[in-house]
Amino acid sequence: MAAFFAAVPPRASEPSPTLESLAGAWTATIVSVDVEGDPAPILDARGLAPFRFTIAFAAGTWQMAAPDGRGAPRTLVAGSGEVVARGEGAPDVHLKLRDGRLVGFLTPERPTKGRIEFHATREP
Repeated sequence: MAAFFAAVPPRASEPSPTLESLAGAWTATIVSVDVEGDPAPILDARGLAPFRFTIAFAAGTWQMAAPDGRGAPRTLVAGSGEVVARGEGAPDVHLKLRDGRLVGFLTPERPTKGRIEFHATREP
């Protein structure tokens, strides 16, 4: 019984941003690329071109998509402390809103396993 009272209570999970708060056009900059098994990950990704995406309510769901319509949109799902953008045949994109900026990452499996992290700012 003493162990029960000595146990540390679980911490509350970070709240997920509301999907509405993410609506708009965003410009993202890749900040790091790590490829599994590569002894020299790209920690300074300034040479990689920024990319743009929009988040909007369309076809009955919240979606993340390229502004020019290229590729298939990803469906947004609110999770514990983050929003996940899911697309068929594509790696999940994990998003967190921090100080008005989106911090995201994805972990592709093909052609090689790794992690790509980006920071995005809302376009005016």
